[in-house]
Amino acid sequence: MCSKLNLRKKIKMIQTFIEQDRISAKVLIEKLLILFKQLLAIAVCIKRCHNELIRAIESCIHLLKTLLERKDHKCKCRGATGVTGPTGPLITANNATVANTGTVVLAGNASVPFTTTATLNGTAITHAAGSTDILLAPNQTYFATWNATAGALAGGTLRGLALFLNGTQITGSINAVANSAPNATIQPAFSGSAVFNTGIAPNILTLTNVFATAATIGAPAVSVIKLI
Repeated sequence: MCSKLNLRKKIKMIQTFIEQDRISAKVLIEKLLILFKQLLAIAVCIKRCHNELIRAIESCIHLLKTLLERKDHKCKCRGATGVTGPTGPLITANNATVANTGTVVLAGNASVPFTTTATLNGTAITHAAGSTDILLAPNQTYFATWNATAGALAGGTLRGLALFLNGTQITGSINAVANSAPNATIQPAFSGSAVFNTGIAPNILTLTNVFATAATIGAPAVSVIKLI
């Protein structure tokens, strides 16, 4: 005797899931495959239950058409959205640019005075207009970059600047320019930068003449950003 295998009940359940949008495309296809396997079992006794088979096939076709017509094949049976987490810190919130727009005559091994504090944000960097010192917070990581022109660089002379922290040259921040032409005067631009850590207070950052001879430079500037 041919069993109907509860096809009507299973098809009705799938139809309910589709109407309530509680089933994903993948799950729907899996259930339809199971139904078609059951249809094959019914086909064995098709002479006795051909009407049931026809109705089951029609229902399966209808379900497949419903799947194809759906615009969104994703299941919407997800939970409620969780609480939004706190906004993370802005790691570049502390930054500054100090500058001297004129020509600066530096004694040997002297530091550059900065007459203008062009930008100053946060509390981890401070500078007073006219001072050579840029004050930094203790136990932090900073990125600093500097630039200047070498002034009227006569033949056979050179200029060199570097960043210093508490009187010690910061590795990698030095740059120097030279004029190898004996009878020509040039005015090249030069720059440098470095990432460095501060220690316990105080932490004084300066841009300093690395040579013992006096030097003339133009429009020096330093930009500093606290990274961590």
